[in-house]
Amino acid sequence: MENRAEMPSLAEINKCARERFAGRRGSCAGVFFVIWLIRAVLVFGVGIVAIPFMRAGGISRDAMFLLVLFGELCTATLGIESLLFSLHVYRAEALTVGDYLAGIGQALGRKLRGILWLCLLLLLWALPLLAPMGAYVFFGLRSVDAAFQMTALRVLLFMPLVFYAVAFIRGHAYAMQPFILRDCPKVPVRESLKLSARMMKGRKSALFALLLSLLGWWLLALLPTLLATFWPPMRPMRTLCGIATNIVACSFVLPKTAITLAGFYDALKRVLIASGVVSVAEFGPSPEYMLEEQAQESDCQAEEQQ
Repeated sequence: MENRAEMPSLAEINKCARERFAGRRGSCAGVFFVIWLIRAVLVFGVGIVAIPFMRAGGISRDAMFLLVLFGELCTATLGIESLLFSLHVYRAEALTVGDYLAGIGQALGRKLRGILWLCLLLLLWALPLLAPMGAYVFFGLRSVDAAFQMTALRVLLFMPLVFYAVAFIRGHAYAMQPFILRDCPKVPVRESLKLSARMMKGRKSALFALLLSLLGWWLLALLPTLLATFWPPMRPMRTLCGIATNIVACSFVLPKTAITLAGFYDALKRVLIASGVVSVAEFGPSPEYMLEEQAQESDCQAEEQQ
């Protein structure tokens, strides 16, 4: 079938995202500040309460790790909900911070399953590299050779970087999955990963270029933390610099990034449906705006046939 729709340029998506964000700056910042506060309570609050018990022997390190992991998973579900909010903002649909808070508890199990399946899939992609590294660390730490042990520790520290690198590269294929989870509630969790991979086929470089266009804003947000880390006169102000980074990120960089990605997803979804690569039925019940567009397109086709 001939492609009747063209993907907007990255400059057009960025421009539209800036305009939408400018009109809803307060509510967008409010949503991401809510996520930041809840994450602080879940992760750091759990750590502050649990560390004394761990030191007293009342709680094991494994239990502590699981509590922190639970907090991070809950934060990730909040992030998925924020993507739905960003999608509404990009589509110029009415939605408030209260609506966002009301939607946090909706389909919570579905969001958690989606995150776990995505992490498992990325881990499987990284396994061919992580498995030999893990074996080297396992035998190295049990060796009596001090040099072998030191090398094993270095490999152990390098393993998370390997996973993050694989997750970043392969994660482009599944970048649309969080949007699908909330925008298309009838799509099964595992199917959302396959649908995202189909949507991103041949589009990964475009998404990478889009993310690269936002790199400058991220470096600006991280500037206080980078100064406090690498410039000795700023190290006593490390806490204040960290707070400044979070404020800049929540008030501008995170909302701008989320709305821009939402625009990429929205434009890509329209183009793929119009070109017949993906059918409307695969996304489940269509939002009203897409039903209206399909009705208009049908009318135009009927007029052309006449």
